[in-house]
Amino acid sequence: MRGTSGDLTEALDFIDALNRHSSAGDAVAATGAAVARHGFEGVVFLFLPSRGQRFQDVVLGKHLPEEWSRTYVERDYIRDDPLVRYQRAAAAPFAWSEVRIDSERFPRAAEVMRVRSEFGFRDGFVVPVPGAGGIYGGVYLGGARPELSGLRKPALHMMGLYAFERAASFRGPNRKARGVLTEREREVLSWVAVGKSAWDIGQILSISTRTVNEYSQRAIRKLGATNRTHAVVLALRDGLISL
Repeated sequence: MRGTSGDLTEALDFIDALNRHSSAGDAVAATGAAVARHGFEGVVFLFLPSRGQRFQDVVLGKHLPEEWSRTYVERDYIRDDPLVRYQRAAAAPFAWSEVRIDSERFPRAAEVMRVRSEFGFRDGFVVPVPGAGGIYGGVYLGGARPELSGLRKPALHMMGLYAFERAASFRGPNRKARGVLTEREREVLSWVAVGKSAWDIGQILSISTRTVNEYSQRAIRKLGATNRTHAVVLALRDGLISL
């Protein structure tokens, strides 16, 4: 679409290409290649663990140095990983630097982040993946000096959500959208996908900003989404809107 920002154009191109992959491993590898240009050197797709589950029980896919992956498993770091703990209550994607750790109260959590840094993963970004009952998975991106400025975070959010849904689809049937979108709701989501604000969309469609927001909220409710970006991803996944 015309008027798409550079980062979101990259995200939409990535989504289009991802639909041609045929396994969860391919989807993870493609994600790793796409985010590497922004300084991310490791990628993990993880279902949110329940009590007693190990990393190998919940990992959907990973692109990590083998030594770090082995260390993480052998020391059972998933039980104390502050990124996993923070993600459980996260309402939006977050940078690792946003997670504060009391090293005296939670020494193992501090250890996880220290050892992670020693393996070259000093900062990163987490995309929580929402489901019907709350957060059920996440995409973890890490590197030595990843780029996390400007519009890149919304683009990474969209890429992460779609890639996780795509990878998870190879483990079972997709969670299909719950409602049918009207033509106007599809139009609004299509413009949201390319980064247009509610005001921009109102000008394009000759409707008020309030009406745009009403269409957005209706689409979010029908799709069982948690926000506009999530609604766009679900609509793209189910072919309700196109790139």
